[in-house]
Amino acid sequence: MLRPRESHELRLVSLDIVTAPACQISWAGDVFGNAIATATFDATADNLLIKSIAKVELTSTA
Repeated sequence: MLRPRESHELRLVSLDIVTAPACQISWAGDVFGNAIATATFDATADNLLIKSIAKVELTSTA
């Protein structure tokens, strides 16, 4: 999961995605409300790193 799905009880505060090799990421939504990321790479590589750091605010009761 690169990006959590937001709801009434979960708000995405910030999102940082790091890739190696570097790429351009474009976002789209599907009919189910999911966020779909498409990564476009300019170079080939032997390894792929995708790191997603998300800060969320959860307001639901325990």
